[in-house]
Amino acid sequence: VAATLPSTIFTKYLDHVGFLTNFLHFYNKNLRGQATGSCHALRSGSDNCPNGVFNAARSAAKAISVINQAERLVSRIKEDPDVNLEEDWKVVTLWIGANDLCQCCDLIPSSSRGAKPEEYETQVQEALDYLHDHLPRTFVNLVNIIDVAMLQKVSSDLRCSAFHLFECTCLSFQSKLKEYAEEYQSCLKNLIDSNRYDNREDFTVVLQPFFEQATLPDNAIEFFAPDCFHFNARGQAVAAVSLWNNVGASGKQIKKPVF
Repeated sequence: VAATLPSTIFTKYLDHVGFLTNFLHFYNKNLRGQATGSCHALRSGSDNCPNGVFNAARSAAKAISVINQAERLVSRIKEDPDVNLEEDWKVVTLWIGANDLCQCCDLIPSSSRGAKPEEYETQVQEALDYLHDHLPRTFVNLVNIIDVAMLQKVSSDLRCSAFHLFECTCLSFQSKLKEYAEEYQSCLKNLIDSNRYDNREDFTVVLQPFFEQATLPDNAIEFFAPDCFHFNARGQAVAAVSLWNNVGASGKQIKKPVF
């Protein structure tokens, strides 16, 4: 995969929804499996969202359910008559944990609380193990978690503050969020450094840690959806470009997101 794209391609997706697949399409028009449209948030990732194709991500999901997403993805790939499971190469991107961080404090009932760092690592490992066991010829991008404590920067907006009460209840627990975010990041690094997924020539998991270095600008609100939690099209484009720029890069070449 090339590490650069013509500047016109980057510019195109700054104000439109950009994904890694958009950039891959520039080099291979036969790429398939990416989402072809949107659906209701409550149906995202489910079988009731046909536009999702191989996008198995669920809205508001926490790490405990990422194994279900992995199972759903594998099932869809195996059921697709146009996919040659053994011969076709696959790119999977896994990014999970923001909702866990937003529900990690004592304000949340223990039964609904986000994963502790050790639980987070176990839950992500379970999903990666499943992909490893069921998907040949697969490159997995494991995107490290962003520190959601940075959302405090847009909480001065009354609308954002109201939404955060529901979508990121623990945002005011800044030290707790930062602590957990750093531990989540360390957990994933340790998991990948264990070489657990380096025992096959046709499968690998690469940690993409670019969000560890992310900082939000003064105009941060311009990169978020009306709920001030999820990225809007412009924020998605920044994330996609950051992922593209870091695919295949060595540790010292990591390029942080430019908002």
